[in-house]
Formats: sequence, C-alpha cells, structure tokens
Amino acid sequence: MDIGGYCVAVQSSQDPRRIRSAGWPDQDAASRAWTDPPRTPTGVVLRRLAFPSLAVLLCLAALVYGSLTLGPGIQVARGEAVPGTFHVLWQYCHNGCNARGDFVSDDGSIRREDVDLYDASRRDGVDSEVRALDSGNPFGVYPATGSHGWIWSIIHLILGSAGLLGWIWRYPLRALRRRRRAGSASGSPGQP
Repeated sequence: MDIGGYCVAVQSSQDPRRIRSAGWPDQDAASRAWTDPPRTPTGVVLRRLAFPSLAVLLCLAALVYGSLTLGPGIQVARGEAVPGTFHVLWQYCHNGCNARGDFVSDDGSIRREDVDLYDASRRDGVDSEVRALDSGNPFGVYPATGSHGWIWSIIHLILGSAGLLGWIWRYPLRALRRRRRAGSASGSPGQP
C-alpha cells in the first residue's frame, strides 16, 4: 500500500479490492474518526454560516479601508496636502518601516497625535523630525517625498469588491436559481 510516498506492507485477510482508502482495512469507526470530515451540526454551521459571514466582513472592511484612504492618497500623489513636521515616537523595521508619532503643520493649525507615517524610511529613527504631508487620511500622514499608498487603496477596493461579488454569486444568486429550478420542476403556474 502506498501512503503519501511511503510504501507500507499491510497484512489483511480482506479482499484487497474492498480496502477503503480512508484508512487501514481493519480500523473501526472510532479509530478512523480523525480521517473523516466532521459531520456534526457545529461543522455544518461553521461551513455554511460562519465562514461566509467572516468573508463578507473582511470584504466590507477592505472596501471601507480602501474608500477612506484612496482620496487622501491621491491628494498626496498630486502634492495637494498640508505640509508639516512628523516627530517619530516609535518605529519598527522589518521588510519596510512603520513609524508612529505626532504631526504638526507648518502654520501650527493642524496637530495630530499618535498617527502613522506611511512609507517611513529606515534612516528616520526614534525622536527624529521628518517632513510630512497631511491629506486628511484618518489613519496617518505621508512623507513629503510622496507616496504610492493610493495603489494599496485601489487593491483593497478591487479585492473587497471581487470578494463581495463572489459571495453574491455563491450564496444569494445560487439559492435564487435553485428556487426557480425547483419551482419549474414542480410545474407550479406562473413560473417561467
């Protein structure tokens, strides 16, 4: 018997054509439980309700985030934002850098505390002053050199929209098609 690339010798008095692929030939139902998919009501509820609901919530979150950050990101790319200074209070660098701190506009009219600096540079250490642009993004400010953050906003909008359309195709439209098919199969009047 070949299991996952390993050859295993099995001694059995059963006919080899009757050996099930789900487990060893002489297993009982209790020892085979880990190989069979769950058929409990909880598993059905998770598969049919919880996972699709979670997918819808994630898609909606992506749409909200993308719609909130797209306009400010485009303003920064065009250079239509309020210039100021960002004071780095915290920074974490791995593949890129994330910085949090306080922003003050050049004229002092805008003060934002505990906001993100998008596209932070590795050379901007803690307690450094960085030129930044505030475009009204509720989550943070952008470096004065500009940003391509609006591209991520568009990606969030595309993925959120595609996910919601997929959910609509998978659940409500499929149920409607099933209902129409069942109605036409039963021959009820008034159905096309």
